[in-house]
Amino acid sequence: MKEINSSYPNAEVVIYGKSYEGRDLMAVKFYRNSCNPTIFVEAGIHAREWITLAVTLKIIKNIAKNSSQDEEMSKLLDLYNWVFVPLVNPDGYDFTHHKYRFWRKSRRIVTKNCTGVDLNRNFDIKWGTADASDDPCSEVYCGTAPFSEPETQSLKTLIQDSGPLISYISLHSYAQLIICPYSYTKKKPEDYAELVKLAENVTSAIYNATRAQYTVGEGARALYAASGCSTDWAKKELGVKYSYAIEMRPTDKDSRGFILPASEIEPTFRDIFIALKTFANGFERNLSYLRNGYKNCTDTKQA
Repeated sequence: MKEINSSYPNAEVVIYGKSYEGRDLMAVKFYRNSCNPTIFVEAGIHAREWITLAVTLKIIKNIAKNSSQDEEMSKLLDLYNWVFVPLVNPDGYDFTHHKYRFWRKSRRIVTKNCTGVDLNRNFDIKWGTADASDDPCSEVYCGTAPFSEPETQSLKTLIQDSGPLISYISLHSYAQLIICPYSYTKKKPEDYAELVKLAENVTSAIYNATRAQYTVGEGARALYAASGCSTDWAKKELGVKYSYAIEMRPTDKDSRGFILPASEIEPTFRDIFIALKTFANGFERNLSYLRNGYKNCTDTKQA
């Protein structure tokens, strides 16, 4: 991550906090005009989902290195600010490399025998209800309160400091699924049909480019009901219009599950990079109302 800062001046690497075990929490920003609306992409919130980190880093490096040659991406950098958090949960990720590959949670010491909080059950949206547990030994232990964890507290602050968000995208594995809000309830947002239509355009774009078949569904129906998730919080509490979770390769019928070979990084990167571009192109018609609501902004890049 730090090499990106020195090698590519169009990318800004920021340390936005510290994890429970004291590791840097890092984000990469691409800002051409600080008054532009922001697309916020978060990955690695669940420790065992290695492919999300690998793909996000590859996307960051591709944008930093090739955006001047990629006409479409250059246009999208002019229209939006982009913030990438490749690894929300560095402590858990480190644990999966040295102790237990399938670890999901953070590494907070909760009791003598139980460690970790499911960071994607720790957001302040119907916290502690669906598919969340108050048992510290549970894989979906939601913590002692919303935003009780340094990782989620710091992420919340970064999100709120990132300007007006037009989109929040959370990357996960696995199932090849684009999840529309909500996950905590089967009640749909008013703009659900629009969200689904855009997501279906994205799945078509992925299939046309890579032949990978992704499907679209509402979180509470297509996957399972879950409370305290980042995407629901962004949609319901922050009013972010386009809030999605993307479950990457493989499909839910693939026995490899979380254990993907390195050879799958490149094709999965292609899936997700195409998805982000297609989403961003679909957001464009809502740019004017966002900019009007932020019309008193002064571009700090030009100030």
